[in-house]
Amino acid sequence: MAHKTADRILEASTTVGLGPFVLAGAVDAYRPFSATGMAEGDTCHYMINAVDSVGRPTGLFELGRATMTGGALARTLVIASSNDGAKVDFPEGPKQIGLTILSASTEQLKADWQEALGLDQTGMVCYFAQSTPPAGYLKRNGAAVSRTTYARLFAKIGTTYGAGDGSTTFNLPDGRGVFDRGLDDGRGLDPGRTLGSYQDSANLSHAHGVVDPGHAHAITDPGHAHGVADPGHAHSAWTDAQGHHAHGYTRGHFSGVGTGFAGSLGNITDGYENWGTDGAGNHGHNVGVGGSGTGIGIYAAATGIVIKTGFAGISLNTSGEAEARPRNTAYLACIKY
Repeated sequence: MAHKTADRILEASTTVGLGPFVLAGAVDAYRPFSATGMAEGDTCHYMINAVDSVGRPTGLFELGRATMTGGALARTLVIASSNDGAKVDFPEGPKQIGLTILSASTEQLKADWQEALGLDQTGMVCYFAQSTPPAGYLKRNGAAVSRTTYARLFAKIGTTYGAGDGSTTFNLPDGRGVFDRGLDDGRGLDPGRTLGSYQDSANLSHAHGVVDPGHAHAITDPGHAHGVADPGHAHSAWTDAQGHHAHGYTRGHFSGVGTGFAGSLGNITDGYENWGTDGAGNHGHNVGVGGSGTGIGIYAAATGIVIKTGFAGISLNTSGEAEARPRNTAYLACIKY
């Protein structure tokens, strides 16, 4: 809905009672409400006068705020009247209803002025250096508020921040404890965000340098031994055999009696004599010793060496608090209604 203002708007009506005023056409030399471009739900400031047959006011009047409803002007806020500020129960007879401008005597009328002048700030979010919001503002605390009482704000933000009970209330934005951020709106710095969406804290991706002072591994060697198994061993031995044989030899002799051996006549002439020895039986001379493996075994043994774990000495210390934040000052977050 929008608030409408225009010059020289005045129509006739014969409406009676407390209900909406049915418009019956422009009074001579004036323009109809349609000239303002009012549509269903739009609002305006009105003035009603009961008049006599020639158009003179009779003294029954009413000033206030009206809403276009079903082609008629429904009186939604009475500011002044001949009925001590209450709605007038108009009797039969001619009336004139026109568009006027009322002084900004209430917050609603002030807001109407601002809208009419293009200064409407309904839906604006801001901060105040005080603990309570000034007139015309609500705390941005996510509360559910009336769709009727705060109809202007509901018309601006709807259920973007929550549908309330789904029929009579809607939720306000919640600005407590968080920073406001401009909607990316296609720029690409914060893509994928929708109006009013919440975003949790995060840090820009970065790398940390590592300092490594070096380290060593200790070695423990308790020493070790190898077991030896010796089952013992033997060597075989032999000699070779030699066949039966004899040895011959030769000796010289001289002629003459008595030169021979006993029992012989002796040799007549000087010369040589061949003699031989008796043969000897088989016998051996050579001795052989056969080779043999020792059978000695050396068993395997674990070394017992242990390499102990050594700490690298590298450490990354944590720092900071529960959130990432710049320096800041806390103020009361509010919204204009």
